[in-house]
Amino acid sequence: MPRPHRFPLLSFFAYLRQHPWLLLLTVVLAVAANTTIPITQHLIGLAFRDLSQGVAVQVVDDGLDYSRAWWWVMILIGFTIGRGMVAWMATVSAVALTHTLLHHLRFLVLDCIQTLDLAWHREHGAGAIIARTTRDGDKVRDALIHGSRMVLETALFLSGVIALMLWYHSSIALVTSIALVIAIALMWAQAPLLVRLDRHAGDRYDRLTQDLSEGVSGVRVIKAFCLEQLRSSAFRRLVDAFAGSTRRAQQASEWRLQLPQLVVALNHGVCTFLAVWLVSQGTMDVGQLTATVMMLVSVVFRIEGLARGFALFYEARASAARIREILDAVPTISSGPQALPPAPLGIELRNVGVRIGPHMVLDECNLNISPGSITALVGATGSGKSTLFDLLPRLRDPNHGQIFLRSDSGETLPLGQADSNALRKAIHVVPQEAFLFSASVEHNLRLAAPDASPQFLQQALRAAAAEDIVEQLPEGLASAIGERGTTLSGGQKQRLCLARAILAQPQVLVLDDATSALDSTTEMRVLEGLRQVCSDCTVILATSRLSTVRLANQVAWLEDGRIRAVGRHADLQDTYPAYAALLGCDEEAAS
Repeated sequence: MPRPHRFPLLSFFAYLRQHPWLLLLTVVLAVAANTTIPITQHLIGLAFRDLSQGVAVQVVDDGLDYSRAWWWVMILIGFTIGRGMVAWMATVSAVALTHTLLHHLRFLVLDCIQTLDLAWHREHGAGAIIARTTRDGDKVRDALIHGSRMVLETALFLSGVIALMLWYHSSIALVTSIALVIAIALMWAQAPLLVRLDRHAGDRYDRLTQDLSEGVSGVRVIKAFCLEQLRSSAFRRLVDAFAGSTRRAQQASEWRLQLPQLVVALNHGVCTFLAVWLVSQGTMDVGQLTATVMMLVSVVFRIEGLARGFALFYEARASAARIREILDAVPTISSGPQALPPAPLGIELRNVGVRIGPHMVLDECNLNISPGSITALVGATGSGKSTLFDLLPRLRDPNHGQIFLRSDSGETLPLGQADSNALRKAIHVVPQEAFLFSASVEHNLRLAAPDASPQFLQQALRAAAAEDIVEQLPEGLASAIGERGTTLSGGQKQRLCLARAILAQPQVLVLDDATSALDSTTEMRVLEGLRQVCSDCTVILATSRLSTVRLANQVAWLEDGRIRAVGRHADLQDTYPAYAALLGCDEEAAS
């Protein structure tokens, strides 16, 4: 297990190095925009001093001379316009950096998710993954860019204010500095509670997103059993729970951040009184008093912005930890260095066992599959067929035992030493639950073979008995398929998935009840088509149909996680009554 980051949010600042020039431009513009604010206020103070001392407007022989007053007006207007343009450019560059960082972060999470094995995905639902990519990603983005910008701009502004106040009089600078230290310390002390509250709200959001995802995916089941009211009530409870958690986090943030602002507001009154007293003593002039009052007002508003920035960091710290759980997850399956033996491939299982939780799903499984043969795997529901098939392309690894690839020449290679990308291209598993993306038929077919010729594509459709599906669609291959193939029947989806598997030209084709939605006649057409198109391909299929079993070169009988027997169907039927009963051979003989 990787060691969790003590400061998960800080680790994300490293990703800003991906765009150094944009980051540098944003920082430079932010420095320029915020250090000039105290300078502007100082200039206003100087102008007010000249005005109060009669320097800005002077009496001359023919009336009043406004030249110095207009000079101050032009300076202040020009300085304000220039600072406004710099601030606008700083905002634009920060927004650009924000979107760039968010895109990079989401792609990083997606890439990491795709490297993790099926066991991790079974432990973490789709809702949690989506929430961490969207809500948590947005919070980290806001903290890294907007929160950092608020803190940086406030720090620059306060540094300029303290420097000018120190120039005016050290007592004002000292009192303001003490107030700022107390306010920031109060914000820092409140961080742990706010992080815990936001983490709790994030967990509630995971459940909400998961429930919404399941509700959309399972809409047919919901309608079939009239579960709309029940699902709506359950979803409403999740929404209320999330809203309550968010409300508590927001209220805690609002109430607890009022105290630092109160400290700064009290400092405003104390320093204003002190500055007036210093003017009365002749230590400060009226212009410096004016600039000081303006700065103190700005400090009150800036400390509120700093509090908002800290709030973004509090919320994002919990989100960063949740994203880090994904980015720091280590794949349990690593690719091997070796190339695969030449086609066709055979497979050998030696004492293979798989444990899921406390249960042994597979135990001491031994099986030899010759290159280019057809092997039928027969077993009752829950006997471990799908788990065994997951082992072949290394979607999971066995807890004990070994799996070997074998070529015609007798060359063997342990499955764990094979290159994973090459292995998954060579061993293609077609699951019972057909999955199609929301795109055109042709796009779905060409996923595994984007450069396949139109002739080969048609040949694959014929082999999978799927030509009639394309002909019935209004736009043929260009027809769009609904989400998860909802516009097609189960049998149509299975046939298109089989055609896609044929286009991939695997060395080993594994059918995990992938023809279960087909009638017997169509299934026979598909199997005959596979024999013709994939003549050198090793075929392994899970089935409970007697007609399919009879086509196999050998049959493996899997019962309670163990391969009980391997041989020809006729031999197993005569020797093992339980096998014959599973396939209904007794009923066939009786009829």
